[in-house]
Amino acid sequence: MTLSALPVETAAALGAQHNAPQHLRTSNISVRLLQSPAVGSALLRFLDVFLTQGSLDKRTRELIILRVAWKSRSQYVFGRHKATAQTCMSDAELWGVRDPANCPSYSEVDLAVLSATDELLADAAIGEETQRVLARHFSPQQLVDIILAAGNWRIFATLDNSAHVPLEPGYTSWPPGQGPGD
Repeated sequence: MTLSALPVETAAALGAQHNAPQHLRTSNISVRLLQSPAVGSALLRFLDVFLTQGSLDKRTRELIILRVAWKSRSQYVFGRHKATAQTCMSDAELWGVRDPANCPSYSEVDLAVLSATDELLADAAIGEETQRVLARHFSPQQLVDIILAAGNWRIFATLDNSAHVPLEPGYTSWPPGQGPGD
């Protein structure tokens, strides 16, 4: 499928018309998302609220996003969030999303968050054992945000994979030959 990018000026205008946050209107994924201006703008507003007002700490949120990107094989989502993740976790933790069970840097909570992400991607539900671990460490609001984070970034990974969205200059994803399935 080829989903062409809107011209930046067109995406910015459509985003403004539909109240998309200004700082999110012209990324490489947004200029494709805004082919559907009302829905795309709503998703960008949701993304902005999630990033600025969500209850999860940045590290937990980025673990979820990186795992979704890895499991979904989304170079765009992984690349865009790798830079953010590097501000709140070690390289071992960042690259540990490839195989969480073998990452000694992860705590029980980290592993439960990553398991929840995997379960949501596979079954659209978090298993009972994982829920028990998460409930000991997260508030009900944070539990909802864990679910919504996995779902939200799955949407963006799906758009990336379908539209073959290129990373913006200055962002890198996984090294060549070291991605999922390589």
